[in-house]
Amino acid sequence: MRGFTRVGFFFSFFCLSIVTFKSVGYAAGKPKAVAPATECAALLSEAIPAKWVEKMLKEGKASDPQTQRLREVVQRMGFSNAALNAAIVKAHNERYTVQTAQGMSTNQKQSGRCWIFAGLNMMRSTLIAEGKVPANFEFSENYLHFFNMLEKSNRYLEGVIKKTYSAGGKKTKLSGSDLRSAFEPSIGDGGWYEYFMFLVSKYGVVPKDAMPETKSSESTATMLAELKRHLAESARGLLLEAQAVAKEGAPLTEAQYLDRVRVAKERALGGIWNILATHLGDPPGEFEYRSDGKNERKGNTFVTPTNVSSYTPQQFAWDFVKFDPRDYVVVATSAAHEHGVFEQKKTAIGPAEISQDEFDIRFMNVGIDRLEALAIASIEGGHPLWFAADVGKDVDHATGIMHPDIYQRDPLYNTESLKLNRALASFFGVTSPNHAMLLTGFDRPDPNGPVVKFKNENSWGDGVGTKGTYHLYREWFEQNVFQIIVHKKFLTASELKAWAGEAEQLGENAQLF
Repeated sequence: MRGFTRVGFFFSFFCLSIVTFKSVGYAAGKPKAVAPATECAALLSEAIPAKWVEKMLKEGKASDPQTQRLREVVQRMGFSNAALNAAIVKAHNERYTVQTAQGMSTNQKQSGRCWIFAGLNMMRSTLIAEGKVPANFEFSENYLHFFNMLEKSNRYLEGVIKKTYSAGGKKTKLSGSDLRSAFEPSIGDGGWYEYFMFLVSKYGVVPKDAMPETKSSESTATMLAELKRHLAESARGLLLEAQAVAKEGAPLTEAQYLDRVRVAKERALGGIWNILATHLGDPPGEFEYRSDGKNERKGNTFVTPTNVSSYTPQQFAWDFVKFDPRDYVVVATSAAHEHGVFEQKKTAIGPAEISQDEFDIRFMNVGIDRLEALAIASIEGGHPLWFAADVGKDVDHATGIMHPDIYQRDPLYNTESLKLNRALASFFGVTSPNHAMLLTGFDRPDPNGPVVKFKNENSWGDGVGTKGTYHLYREWFEQNVFQIIVHKKFLTASELKAWAGEAEQLGENAQLF
């Protein structure tokens, strides 16, 4: 890169030293006289020169027939169809040498709940493998989403309360961009695996039929707008309450102040609960779960033994599912940090109660080779992996192929790409984790060779990929996978020691990946 920068600087300096040109401007709609432009002068102009636009228009009309045909295909059939790499598709197969149990395809629809789907599908896979649930079993994503939005709402309201205390209850001026960003209720569907761990440990899980999907769980925009409206109104109420406390004149300790203002917060949370219950339904406090045994033949009939048990959501998570979030470690590969364990304080989805873990964002940063090795070991050990990746590029949704060369861009655009490696792609912000899924298998035809591809259980329904399954090639893994969730038993002794020790603290606005 240094060599490239120096060459670029030399070229600019060379142009400046031999070219004299007048500035270009416009007055009262009439263009001023323009000095004859040279190629170099056009490149050095701060604006886009009119001469350069004319040149490009002429070149466009004079482009070769092949380029014109490719552009027409893109405009008529879309980029993915025109750029699809036929060689990658031809070489692709749907075979896997090692697989974990996988259930029926799930569908998050028009919501940002992928992290909930991936987490619950990971838990489901183990239950299917153990024969405790059938392949068509599904947890209620809606149940966890209810408490996801409740906890985020509470976190926002607590933030408002703390801001009012730090201001001493003084009247808040409703102006200024900083103040607006501080009080704006910018809550959404998305989340990290730490959020999932917190929700399951606090609220448990339920089967889907105990709290099924609703119109608003499958398409969350309207409900989010209603929540934001109510939160903004509630924030205004908290500000008025704080001002009323300040006017009383009697000095209060922080604890006394918080107790007074939190009475108003509880009223606001009651409204949030009502909005969520209206859109998502009432979460069950207790439910009955029926499990069926294997069919038994009696003469010419088959009899299915059944067992019906009552559970609270917490009992179902701990006694039936037997899932302990503390058994899992977030392992990441980030070019922004050295290897080690990192933590970002005050990033948990909500404040924990006494004796509960908060689950701030915390991860062990390793190299991509170690990340891949842990993924392989986990799958071989029967544990599918929740993982976060960038699905915004190099994915063919018709075949489910995820490969960095699935699209051939240069022939379409008549360019020669200067491809970015993983570190540079992260630095420029063109690659970042934006979707959570589940790795359930891998294909390694040569036992002594590298993995060719990973099997990927997505949550976009069975109308994409291979009935909802995507095929993640190793080259794509190395470029676009950022996090995996690994059971502790697959870590080395030194990694376990590092995870149990003190983490390096990242600032509030620090780059994670």
